[in-house]
Formats: sequence, C-alpha cells, structure tokens
Amino acid sequence: MVYTKSRRYKNGNKTKKHIQTEPNELTVMSFNVELFLNLYDFTVKDDIIESAEIVQSKLKRFKKLFANVDIACLQETYIPGVGVSMSDNTKELRMFDTRLRHLKIQDICRSHILDWENSIYLYGDPSYLANAIYISDRVKTLPKIKTVDNETSHKINKKGLERCYSIATVQVSGQHIKIVSVHLIGGRFDDAEAILDDTYYMEKLNQIKEVVSSASPDIICGDFNTKIRTPEIVVNNDEYFESILAKMHQDTITPTSKTLYKTRWDKWIYMDDIHKYLKESGYKSVYYSGNKNDILDTSITDTSAFGGIVDMIYYKSDSLTMKPHSLSIVGDSVVMKKKLDTRIYTPVLSDHFPVKVSFEII
Repeated sequence: MVYTKSRRYKNGNKTKKHIQTEPNELTVMSFNVELFLNLYDFTVKDDIIESAEIVQSKLKRFKKLFANVDIACLQETYIPGVGVSMSDNTKELRMFDTRLRHLKIQDICRSHILDWENSIYLYGDPSYLANAIYISDRVKTLPKIKTVDNETSHKINKKGLERCYSIATVQVSGQHIKIVSVHLIGGRFDDAEAILDDTYYMEKLNQIKEVVSSASPDIICGDFNTKIRTPEIVVNNDEYFESILAKMHQDTITPTSKTLYKTRWDKWIYMDDIHKYLKESGYKSVYYSGNKNDILDTSITDTSAFGGIVDMIYYKSDSLTMKPHSLSIVGDSVVMKKKLDTRIYTPVLSDHFPVKVSFEII
C-alpha cells in the first residue's frame, strides 16, 4: 500500500513526507493452533475440570511465532456460542485472538460443534471449531462481500462433521490476491468410516474441489488431514491401518475386503489425488520444486505431532512465485518436542508446527 508519514530531522523542525510503496511480497503462515488449549494450565479433580489459567510464559512465546508474518491462516481456533459466558482468562485470550500482535482478524468461519471437556469448559456449550485469517496492518485488505453470515457460510462438507473455509482478499503491487484457510475432514472416527464407505474416502478431494470452484483462491492454506507420501510415513500409516482393522469384527474381513479397504485407505490418507488435482488446476505446493512441481523438499519432514506433513500451502503459479529458501517451520522445539528416535512429538504450544513461506507477486 502507498502511504505517507512525517519524519523529523535533527537539523531543524521541518518534517518531510516519506513515501512508502506497496510491498511486492507476502509472508504467509498456516498454523493449526489446537484451540489454544496448550496455553492453559488445567486443574482437574475427580476427572472434573475445576479451573484453567493461561500460562503467561507460553502466551508470550506463542505471540512471537507471528513476528514478520503478513497473513496468518489459523485452523482449530474457536467461536463461542451465542450468549455463552466465558471466564476472564478466556476473554483475555479472545482479545489476543482478535488481534495477534500486528495482525487483525479479517474473516472467520464456523465448523462443527465442540464436544471436548476442556474446550467446553473454556469456551462454553455450545462452542464451535473455526478457521480464521489475520492480515498485517501493512497490507491493504479489500472489503468483504457479505451476503450471508460469514461465520456460517462457506461450508464444504457433504459427509461427516461440518467443515468450512475462511477467505480474505488483499492488494499487493496492484494485484488482488485471494487467500483461504481450510481444515479438511479427518480424524480417528472419519478414518474408520473412510475404509468402509465407497464414497467417504473421496470427501477430502471433494472438499478441496469445492474450495477451488467456489472461491478461486490464489493461496490455499490449511490442515488437510492428509499426508505427503514418503517411505517412512507409509510404514507408519500401514501400522495405523492395521490398528483400525484390529478394532473391526475380524470375521467380516476377507483378503478381498482387506485389499479394498487398503485401496480406500491410501486414497484417503495420502495427498496423491489432491496434489494431482491442484496441479491440474494451476496450483503449486510449497513443498515441491522443479518445473513440474515434482521434487519434494526434504528439509521439512513433519508438521503434525503424529509425524508427516499435513499442513499445506498451495499457490497459483500464474500470479505468485515462491521466494527461494523461504519455506520454514516456525518455532521448532518451542512448539513441539520430538520424542527420541521417533517421528512422534509432544505438544508444547500446539500439536502442529506453523509453516511459513514468502511469495513475490508476478
């Protein structure tokens, strides 16, 4: 954006107008914040939560993660129910959540209702999972076109719990850049359903197709609940697949049905089909390079506490170019600590790493 500011010089009282031009690049972060639950210290007695206090040292470290970020796409933030009375600590976080350092909330969408005890205690019953987008005050934002309640619009699910995307448009170097933050279907209950249903396993791909067709974004950020396929992750996921089968009625599983279940599972858990669709739709992944966007960047191996890359950023290659060597994990051991000799992590601030990257406008 172009703006002026006064600058006072030591050799006199005069001020001179200093012209600052609109930036030609954007730094984008995608971050599943796990409902901010790791920022609290819960007191539990007889399996009942008695109190929850924000750990100020964690909150301070959490805020620092957003330094030098122009656009922050959050997943697993929250929307309290209408008329819900929240504690003073939660109100403090709500103010922080409304303005993250230099970032202001631009859009938020409401997904499914929350039913976890700690989230109900903090945010009320009902309260909802949400995706949000925050924009830096140095970036010009375009007004939202509001035809319906933004919190309840942009639904993308046909199966499973409600899912949605939040959306914002910014202007950089005269170009309008549209960003979405999305959290695709997934989780242990969906995992079991996906291998049994001949259409359920396609729901993630269908949700991404809905995002692209309805929003036509330039940047797609989010927790896809779907992993980039690597040899190490295949071993881990095959073990998890076997654990799902072990919970089923064994007399119903035949070699033929197991082969079918495995085919569905691979389409459900890996990014292959989604990545192919997005490539064909003109998008590139920040994790891949090369002319055909087919060389995997091996500097990042995990973004989830359970191992593997599930937090994605895709961008339209006809409007943006990724700055070389700008892709990074933010916070590292400040956010999660790796368990020795495993691909498993212990959450400190969240159960996901924030992923950050910079783009230049074409």
